[in-house]
Amino acid sequence: MRKITIITAVVLAAVLMMTGCGSSTASNDYIEIKQYKGLEIEKVDDAAVTDDEVDQYIESKLETFSQENVKTSVPKRKIKKGDTIMLNCKATGEDGKVIEGTELKDYQLTIGSGAFFEGWEDSCIGKPFGKEFKFDLKFPDDYGTEEIMGKNATWTVTAELVEKSDAAKLTDKTVGKLSEKSKTVEEYRKEVKDLLTEQKEKTNQNTLQTEIWEAVMDQTEVKKYPDGEVEKKVKEYKASYEQMAQQYGMSYEDFLKQAQTTDEEVTKQIEEEAKKTLKRDMITELLLEKLKIKISDDDYKAKYDEFAKLYSMENGDAFLEAAGKDTAEKMVQEAYVADWLIDNAKMVEPKKEESDAGAAAGEESSNPDDKAAGDSQK
Repeated sequence: MRKITIITAVVLAAVLMMTGCGSSTASNDYIEIKQYKGLEIEKVDDAAVTDDEVDQYIESKLETFSQENVKTSVPKRKIKKGDTIMLNCKATGEDGKVIEGTELKDYQLTIGSGAFFEGWEDSCIGKPFGKEFKFDLKFPDDYGTEEIMGKNATWTVTAELVEKSDAAKLTDKTVGKLSEKSKTVEEYRKEVKDLLTEQKEKTNQNTLQTEIWEAVMDQTEVKKYPDGEVEKKVKEYKASYEQMAQQYGMSYEDFLKQAQTTDEEVTKQIEEEAKKTLKRDMITELLLEKLKIKISDDDYKAKYDEFAKLYSMENGDAFLEAAGKDTAEKMVQEAYVADWLIDNAKMVEPKKEESDAGAAAGEESSNPDDKAAGDSQK
């Protein structure tokens, strides 16, 4: 009787284990997810921000502030090589119209630096500060686009001398120029630390989401795609390529030639991308149902606001309008599924680079006895 009881217990334990494993699988007519709970992803660094990082950020802001708030003067002498000038300029063609892309305003240029094409900076030497001057100089034959290459142009320029000034220092006065929120140095340092912490948290979250999607995609087998959906996606993607070509003012065929590819190669790449997108959509849909994830209208709105902030848009409504309702809703659903998968993932230490391991293996022993033993075997 005891033997039967033990066997029964073993069988029951096996059934429970199988049931536990089964709870981490999901399938329908289109896909089978072999595992979605306990997926292994690499740990990310914590979002702690050091004082050195705060200092570096503030220094870069002060440097930019110094460059944007330079002092200029109009000396009586002429422009010479080595001068750093603040210039405004434009070029007109033989028809008298301003050539697109040639207008510059408050642009800093050091004469003789070679930042502009050959002959341009030399043409400024000997010209007066503070007064408009002109010179004729055509564009090089290999310059920019075909519309500009080798084209004759008349340049109209005004310039002031940039005076060297000491870099701005962080004081309560400069804080008012760097920030709309802070009024003191202490407040600004806290503001910067909070900003950098938020940036790190976003980076970490994006990294984890990328890893978790790769992991669950690897664990998913596609049985079949919904009828006509791959073809529909390919058509949509190809239309975006054609639209891009129009924006560059060329035909789709010329666009392909410029990109050094063919329609066949593009179609193949688009089809692969379409299948990946559909696979991800199917995983999202299945896991929303399997995990019973409910997303309220308020949840959607809150996520739209998050995405708007991420993409530097005014608000969630602006994001919703730009993305379109279907795309926006899918992005929210994917985010919710990814969050659940991350919360239930197994965090592992990052893998060491092979080069590091190889370097370590190739290091000579610092023990002189080991080296002597090695030499004796040669």
